[in-house]
Amino acid sequence: MRCNNCGQQLREGAKFCPKCGATVETRPVNRSSPNGGTRQSYGTNRPPVRQGTRPRQSYAGTSNNSSAGDQMSQDKKFLLIVAGLAAAILLVLIVILVTVFGSKRDASQGIAEESQIEETAEEADISDDVDADESAEVVESEEMEEETESDDYLSSDEESEYILPYSNSKYLTINDLYGFDADKCRLARNELYARYGRIFDDEYLQTYFESKSWYRGTIPADRWQESILNDYELYNRDLIVQYEQDQGFR
Repeated sequence: MRCNNCGQQLREGAKFCPKCGATVETRPVNRSSPNGGTRQSYGTNRPPVRQGTRPRQSYAGTSNNSSAGDQMSQDKKFLLIVAGLAAAILLVLIVILVTVFGSKRDASQGIAEESQIEETAEEADISDDVDADESAEVVESEEMEEETESDDYLSSDEESEYILPYSNSKYLTINDLYGFDADKCRLARNELYARYGRIFDDEYLQTYFESKSWYRGTIPADRWQESILNDYELYNRDLIVQYEQDQGFR
């Protein structure tokens, strides 16, 4: 018995073709009996198969393949959707992070710039104060120098108002101090400062120099700087101090 569809040899009683899966149809076949009569038997009603003709194939396998293909297509679509959602979420996270860190960086830069501006302003204020102080000192120094220059040429009446009239313009010697007592040495030494207008905390010294026509008290004692003394005055100051020590006045 053979398959009506593909011609595959079938075993007796088979209901389906093991090759193409087609249903095997059976119908009674009249056969001659030995007695000359006929008997019915069930066999396969198979049409003749021509040489070179390709047997028909069952559509069962095609249906299964189509279902599998549809399932694979649905899986691919699902994966694409999931991948698209993941990419969109990742993009949103990146935008948020960039925005947050950018805002923090801008805020940090703003704080740094404000701090730098404040520091610059403070430095400018300090610089202005220093310049103002230096300008005031320069003016005072110039005024003192002008007064000192005016003392270089003294009349006889002016000389009488000084203990050492030229202590600011020439180097003195020990002979110039000969016969000075402790009080006169003290007055001669402070006379160097009084020429520049120093104000004395000591009442005796302040009263003494205020009695002189050339004295102009303009510099408080706490702002006095001996660095304004010239070389003659520095030398003569040290000479007077040395004389006081030699005489036992200090």
